[in-house]
Amino acid sequence: MADRFKPLPSQILRAKALEEEERVRGVQWRNTVSVPLARRIYALATRLTSNESALWRAVTDLMEVGSPNEDGEQRDVFSVMHGEAGSEMMRLDVVGALGYAFDELAFAVAEETSGWNALPFDPPSDWYDNRAFKTTVNRMLLEERVEWQFDGRDFVQRGNSVLHSEVIKPVTLLLDSDPRWQSASKGYSDAITELSHGRTSRALTIASSALQDFLRTLGATKDTQSAEKQVAYLQRQGLLEGYDMNLLKPLLSWVNADRSQRGEAHTNETEPDRADVWLMLTVVGALMVRLSGQEPRSIEQAARVRRGEEAALAEGAEPSEQERFAADAAAFTDREQL
Repeated sequence: MADRFKPLPSQILRAKALEEEERVRGVQWRNTVSVPLARRIYALATRLTSNESALWRAVTDLMEVGSPNEDGEQRDVFSVMHGEAGSEMMRLDVVGALGYAFDELAFAVAEETSGWNALPFDPPSDWYDNRAFKTTVNRMLLEERVEWQFDGRDFVQRGNSVLHSEVIKPVTLLLDSDPRWQSASKGYSDAITELSHGRTSRALTIASSALQDFLRTLGATKDTQSAEKQVAYLQRQGLLEGYDMNLLKPLLSWVNADRSQRGEAHTNETEPDRADVWLMLTVVGALMVRLSGQEPRSIEQAARVRRGEEAALAEGAEPSEQERFAADAAAFTDREQL
């Protein structure tokens, strides 16, 4: 799949533009699908089925039942996915419906190839390539920071995953909240970008480097060669307690070993699995959140308040009393945790 659908120059430039934006404002997850992304997903769907008419009929049926259409206007899938009708939210509905339609039709074909009512011919193996569709779309959605993904047979918010809601999302907000962590923030978001492009060994290396950048902002010296040595230095400086080391040592040992064996500098015949990279991002992210002394929910609350204040200032208005109270509460919670 990666060889068939490599990113072309325009998409590479879009990814670079997103990286530049994230250096300024951090990673921001979206609940909508843009027109350029929708067009790519539509094109992908047409190439992964040998029976387009049945696929679009199934998607239309699912949309009529599951997607609200307040004005009652008839909207075909092509128009919605090409930005000629509907909304960003409706395009997200179509993406989910496409995954369900692929699964439904692939299952029906499998049923029809055996038994008394089998088809009088062997259908193409990729008549409805549901696995390839969902794998590639997941990569596209991650690339665009859309907070939805196919998980097995379901199309769900990444926030439904405990790891995403308690680690990945909070750490991106945390790193965006303080200019001191700019280098670590860039590294972490770059690792997510490399993963979305399928460059898993590079993603592993960058994620590990982001942790080292984070440790340097806490006071670890640059001459230490690994995250393990950096943390040992922080302990000697009295910035970490002994019980912290009981947690950190095995995790950091794994981070270093995984980077050495599977990272960019190590010659491998095959790229590491995406699951390896997600585990690295999760472990590194969890360590950053833990070492920051903040709670994931407090981080998200503070980020919502900060963005509300920025929007209010942009409009020339003062933050509301409720927003100021929420900010004070989040700050108090963080102090209590330290």
